[in-house]
Amino acid sequence: MKITSITMLIGAISIAGIPPLSGFWSKDGILEIAFEAGGENTIFLLLWVLGIITAFMTAFYMFRMWFMTFAGEKRSPGEVHESPKSMTVPLMILAFFAITSGILTFATGGGFGQFIFYEAGHGSVIDELIHVFSNPLTYLSIGLAALGILLAYVVYSRHVVSAAVFTSSRPTKGIHKLLVNRYYMDYAYRMFGLKIGYGFAKVCDWFDRRAIDGFVNGVAKGGIVFSKANDYFDRKGVDGLVDGMSSSIVGSSKRLRKTQSGNIQGYLAAVVLGICFVIALTWILVTVNGG
Repeated sequence: MKITSITMLIGAISIAGIPPLSGFWSKDGILEIAFEAGGENTIFLLLWVLGIITAFMTAFYMFRMWFMTFAGEKRSPGEVHESPKSMTVPLMILAFFAITSGILTFATGGGFGQFIFYEAGHGSVIDELIHVFSNPLTYLSIGLAALGILLAYVVYSRHVVSAAVFTSSRPTKGIHKLLVNRYYMDYAYRMFGLKIGYGFAKVCDWFDRRAIDGFVNGVAKGGIVFSKANDYFDRKGVDGLVDGMSSSIVGSSKRLRKTQSGNIQGYLAAVVLGICFVIALTWILVTVNGG
């Protein structure tokens, strides 16, 4: 895996912050500004200290990875082979920019700092380089990065020092445990989700089932009761009144229909009897009134 190992080595050197690769210019610019700002605010000074420590640790674990992967003994039972071009070509492109992109920033003037914040440049490319490499802090970060690389080489390539030395004492065991557990961030997230998030979800579930669903179900039951009462009133009240009136009309029509026999003599007899009744009633009323 010659191409993969070389491009990975270039990436590791760049991330470790070794000049003239791109990682050095970005790291050095950030550390320089943090240190300068620390004169006005101690928080930035603390950030600078953390950045210096991180520079050492980054160089150490990047080369730990490289030595264990490409310079150590074979630990995989399978056959090791180079990656296809779909992987190696992008790796070579990235390695090329890791080598050149940091230097190319000086071609525009201002160095890498111009990509972090606006600042007037120090003049020509030579002036920029003199400004960077005349600063003692530059050599501090480079020295710590080189120390991290050397420590990784001694422990994981030459095996002069056993890796167990880092966990042989109580303080180092605690640091190792802290790092293995990723600063307990995953544990904190899990506990937060289990205790806070899950508890809040249970409260929301209870409120949804007891309050919201209870209100909705109560409204639904009230609607059902009202609809049943309305149905009863419609069937027994409205329909009963309408059906009663229609039944009364139908019954009256049936009774009147029986008097319609179709016999003309009968109709004439009824008319004569009616006339006689009217005449008799008129005579009675006139006699009673003394007429």
